Amino acid sequence: MNELKQLPSPEKIALVAPTGRAAQRLTESVQENLKKSPRLSKMDF
Repeated sequence: MNELKQLPSPEKIALVAPTGRAAQRLTESVQENLKKSPRLSKMDF
């Protein structure tokens, strides 16, 4: 989170993956981690 605060617009970070399967796994990972953070889970992504 500290790294995000140093960026000009942390809400505009793009995540990319080389394949469709990698993109799916990345999406699943982000969603799982958002569930673990009450503060982030309230944000609209």
